[in-house]
Amino acid sequence: MKKIMVLVGALMVFVACKKDRVCSCTVNGAEATSYTIKNKTKSDAKAECDEGDASVSVLGFTVITECELN
Repeated sequence: MKKIMVLVGALMVFVACKKDRVCSCTVNGAEATSYTIKNKTKSDAKAECDEGDASVSVLGFTVITECELN
């Protein structure tokens, strides 16, 4: 039982680990920019990175920006 508790505790440390993560964005499929999100958990960094997603129509052209956590 102790081994299971130690294993679960170790997994929780890795899951909730805060570290620097890279967010890469593309515009209409072409690489546009990358930036570092510092000292965040994976889920928090993903949420911050996803804030960069957008779709804008200008003069009949649609510009789609998609950001993904690396």
